[in-house]
Amino acid sequence: MNGYRPAMSVRIACLIALSVAISGCSKATDAPALHASELKLETKGRDVLPSHALTRDGQPYTGKAYDTFFGDKEPKKCTEWEGSFNKGLPIGEFRLYATCEVLDSIWNYQGGKWVKAQR
Repeated sequence: MNGYRPAMSVRIACLIALSVAISGCSKATDAPALHASELKLETKGRDVLPSHALTRDGQPYTGKAYDTFFGDKEPKKCTEWEGSFNKGLPIGEFRLYATCEVLDSIWNYQGGKWVKAQR
């Protein structure tokens, strides 16, 4: 026997594929958040949190975003809201601030729809 084990080769290939997939995901989440001024954001009614996000060229945005109370990119410590989008829709946790650095509430989204708020 020459020591070749097909089952071991399959396991190694699966581990390599998994590590490549995971490293690709972590790179996407490590991307810096974009300021609201770099996106086309839509809100519903009098809502502060956006209901949809597009890139400047009109494509659905995937990634983190934030806005500041005074509309400037800095100081980031004066964030009004921050959260993530997937294919243009809000997803996961959005933090809404009452004033600079004072958290007002946390809003949770699934599939672009609000599901729960925590104060």
